[in-house]
Amino acid sequence: MNYWLLYAGEAERRTLLRLQGELAKHSVAVDMVALGEWQGEPSDGDIVVVANHLFLRTIAADIKIRGYHVHHGVGSSKNTTYAEKDERMVAEFVASNFAIEEAKRRGRNVSKCVPVGYMEMDELVRGPVEGSGKIVVAPTWNHEFGIGDGWVVDFLRRFAPMIPQEVVVQLHPMTATGYKQQIASEAARHHGVTMAAENLGGLVASFDGANALIGDMGSALFEFLPTGKPVFAYNSFRWWFDRKRTDLCDPAVDTSFDPDDLSFRWRDCFYQFSSMDELEVMMGGVLGGKDLLATKRAARVDMLFGAMLDGKVCERIASYITEDTL
Repeated sequence: MNYWLLYAGEAERRTLLRLQGELAKHSVAVDMVALGEWQGEPSDGDIVVVANHLFLRTIAADIKIRGYHVHHGVGSSKNTTYAEKDERMVAEFVASNFAIEEAKRRGRNVSKCVPVGYMEMDELVRGPVEGSGKIVVAPTWNHEFGIGDGWVVDFLRRFAPMIPQEVVVQLHPMTATGYKQQIASEAARHHGVTMAAENLGGLVASFDGANALIGDMGSALFEFLPTGKPVFAYNSFRWWFDRKRTDLCDPAVDTSFDPDDLSFRWRDCFYQFSSMDELEVMMGGVLGGKDLLATKRAARVDMLFGAMLDGKVCERIASYITEDTL
């Protein structure tokens, strides 16, 4: 029986290295392998830990491995379960009991979910980060959730020349090539704007020293909350976030609109803007010391993570796997 950690990008590899170290404390030798670089297939009975359920599809269906899925996000879009799609999945490690309740509410099978915490959050265990002036810009990849409106380019054009903070743009790895090129081209025009690596799982590492995050949708908004710093969220004209006015959505365009999704339901703990003029006013007040949503964000952190922000997520995952397999 062999143990494997299957990863896609460098940031994900660094995260799984911590888990490899914890497994070593249990005298378990683990091989780490990049997606698509198997030197032969794993064998029946092998243990395979994945950070994305899609990775299991790279292993022939007739090989009876034991799969463990470490969820790679905390938003409700990530709180879905995949054990029902592949019987080889033994357990799914999710961020908290809240994640399980959220999945149940959405009609998912949670029988194999194990609340251990979000592994990336071990990096933020020391609590609120002392900001050094950096602002992280992290749009999600979906066209209809905002990046298709061009707000990132608009932000760089408007704010990069006028604000003293360093700006780090962290794109999702699934961002369309055209958007990547547009944003990178604009970023190159401005001193102090950095295009960060696009590795899935590398987002939390970019939070260190950040004063604020600016995004649109997706779990990045929630993953930033434990820093204690404000979040600014772009509201696209392609959808309407007021649950009482879902009639304003065009189903033919807004196919991903879901008023029950956490990204809509909890939007009230973010500073929401629809234009650069609105954002300028908000940033001036919030970054100037008038952060009126700090208490609400802290309450949401407690709900999302509970007692799981203790720096011991990797330790819990390693203990579960070894107790389950040795």
